[in-house]
Amino acid sequence: CLINPPTSRPQDDLFFPMGLITVGSVLKENDIDVELVDFDLWLQRRPELREDYASFKDFALECMLASRAEVFGVSSICSNFPFALDLARLLKKAAPEAKVVLGGPQPSSVPVEAMNHCPEIDAIVVGEGEDGFLELLRSDWNEGSLNAIKGLCHRAGGQVRLTEIRPQIEDLDRLPIPDFSLVDLEEYQKYSDSLALIEAGRGCPFRCNFCSTAEMWRRSYRVKTPARIHAEMKRLHEAYGMRYFSLTHDNFTTSPKYLRKFCHYFLENNPEGFTWNSSARTDTLKLEDLDLMHRAGCRAVFYGVDSGSKRIQDMIDKHLDLEEFRLILQETVRRGISAITSFIVGFPEETEADIDATIDLALWSKHAGATEVQIHRLSPLSSTKVYHQHAADLTFRPLVSDISFLIFGEERMLEEIASHPRLFSSFFELPLSHLEDFDIFCFSNFYHALVNDIGAALYRYLRKAGKSPTAFFREWNETQRSVPYIDRLYKSKVLQSVAECF
Repeated sequence: CLINPPTSRPQDDLFFPMGLITVGSVLKENDIDVELVDFDLWLQRRPELREDYASFKDFALECMLASRAEVFGVSSICSNFPFALDLARLLKKAAPEAKVVLGGPQPSSVPVEAMNHCPEIDAIVVGEGEDGFLELLRSDWNEGSLNAIKGLCHRAGGQVRLTEIRPQIEDLDRLPIPDFSLVDLEEYQKYSDSLALIEAGRGCPFRCNFCSTAEMWRRSYRVKTPARIHAEMKRLHEAYGMRYFSLTHDNFTTSPKYLRKFCHYFLENNPEGFTWNSSARTDTLKLEDLDLMHRAGCRAVFYGVDSGSKRIQDMIDKHLDLEEFRLILQETVRRGISAITSFIVGFPEETEADIDATIDLALWSKHAGATEVQIHRLSPLSSTKVYHQHAADLTFRPLVSDISFLIFGEERMLEEIASHPRLFSSFFELPLSHLEDFDIFCFSNFYHALVNDIGAALYRYLRKAGKSPTAFFREWNETQRSVPYIDRLYKSKVLQSVAECF
């Protein structure tokens, strides 16, 4: 039984369990019975389950035990890790003979620590799970067998052991085409219009110091062949009528050679007229690539810019040429390709000037025609360089993360998170050494609320008024002294108050 823990808030898109579907497809191909239970979907189907965590746990246990599985595989990312551990505890208490196995990015980043913290976990499959989990299910679970499985954290002789690193899957085409019969895909479409159903590849070779995906995939850039990706598109088109696809890859345009090969394939072999979107770094693209991508069906690109400050770009090992970004964004929009740009504030070394530069570039992006602009707050993910550099400085406030949310307000879970920053670092924040009294959380939330509704107008207003983004925020914040802090975080209230004040 494969399990997707509760992850999303009511206003969020569902966290689609693509990784579990990929693993489940491998198991089915090897004649292993598989059931997939998605509690994120269940919370959308039955919103009353959000009202009481005890009732949710009773429901979750009933669902899991109904599978009559001998092994339960729980996949986890940083935001749902507390719930993944709770599900493990529930299962082991109710069915002590069952095996509970965790996998996914967050358990993979802290495998030994997680198993020492949660004795109910029998094993953790570290890194890519398709081959390792299959080997584990085929094993007899004795110590010798477990020691022979690469990329496995397990218990032996009262100790937690981590075996040697498992080689990565070099040929992703050898994985079976995802079997979406494991889920009710049409049910997901009721709650999300942006399902990413095609994994185009894995791994990013760049070294951004805040990014955990590079650690998960060990910076090994791999892609499926264009023919394989087209085959997956055709399968989804035939079964569900889909024609537009999100290609999941940390950085799809890493290799210009592959990108051009992919585009030429689709120019010659796409009678269905499928269209697609992908992620990209602006320093991996040339203007002629944008032309080729558009002709090959690209209709949207995600650009992770992260900082508008050259100084911070260098400190976080991103090293984007920001003038080149401006040109690439303008040319992307001019070609009719939708652009999403993403920025991060809250790096520990940032000064006010750095933060102003980032917000100014984010607002300019909207002014220049970006379809969507995202403004995030740094989350110190546990496997990253920025985490290791500043681990001693982590502080916990339940509200501050914009990627990790407690969708149930459990006091016991809050205490567990606060007591274990290594396990749950994404719920923590890092102080700004140059801006000790600056509320970066409220600031990032303020501009996130404004940028997509009035970002272009705000960009022009700030330039005309000669105000910096931080000065404008402070001016607004001063007018909100009598407003409860929580109300300053709601988008509708931010927009209304800005309209009234300015």
